[in-house]
Formats: sequence, structure tokens, C-alpha cells
Amino acid sequence: MGLVRGAVVEKAYEIMGSMISIAAFALFAPALYTPDAVCLLDREQGLLFTGDTYYPGPIYLFGPGTDLEAYGTSVRRIAELAPQVKIVLGAHNVPTALPSILPQLVSAFEAVRAGKIRPAEASSGRVLYKVGEISFRMKP
Repeated sequence: MGLVRGAVVEKAYEIMGSMISIAAFALFAPALYTPDAVCLLDREQGLLFTGDTYYPGPIYLFGPGTDLEAYGTSVRRIAELAPQVKIVLGAHNVPTALPSILPQLVSAFEAVRAGKIRPAEASSGRVLYKVGEISFRMKP
């Protein structure tokens, strides 16, 4: 597909006779589950589809090729969209969250990366960092 990191692609699509306009943010290849992760913003409806970038519950950041720097850049980008968002739709667990979670996601991730949060042991040799409502399952 050849996605460019940070590119914004605006297109209109006709689906079953209805036109919808979606701006797709090609954020990064986090290798959480797939190397071609994207977030989609429906500007008209205020819907942000975050895929594996954010969802309620432990966010898995330990797969082969996971790039924590790119993830940090991506969560900061989607947090900038919060004023335009009415609802955040993640890929797993309870699939909805309020946009106020996006700045919290950035703060939580930055606190973990800065070593301010102590991890708890998790199964399979992983650790769990928990900051308020946000948690990350990572390599120790």
C-alpha cells in the first residue's frame, strides 16, 4: 500500500449510495499486530478510529519490531486531534472512549518512557505499566 509516515490523505468514498469523507492518518508501523497500522478520522462525525494505537485495556507494545519512539510520536499526533473528536473508537475491549483520554495517553506513555512508573510483573515475561486508566504491556 505504500503509506507515508505522518501523511494525511483526504478522500470521499461512496458506500452503498452514500458519500462519506474520511481523513486517514498513516501514523506508523508499530508491529503491534500488523505493520500497517492507521488511524482514521471522520471529521464530519468527530469519530477517531485508533485501531491498535489506543484501546481501553493493556496496550500491547512488545511485538517484534515495535518502535516505541514512533508510538510516542503517533500518540502525540492523535492527541492533537482531541478538539475535533467526539468519540474515540479503539480496536479491542470496550470500543469507545471520550477524546479526553488522548492527552492522558500521551502523559501516561511519556511517564513510562521517563522511568517515572514502576512496572508490575505480567505473564509470559512481560511487565505491565499502569497510569490511571491507561496501561501498557511491554518487555522488561
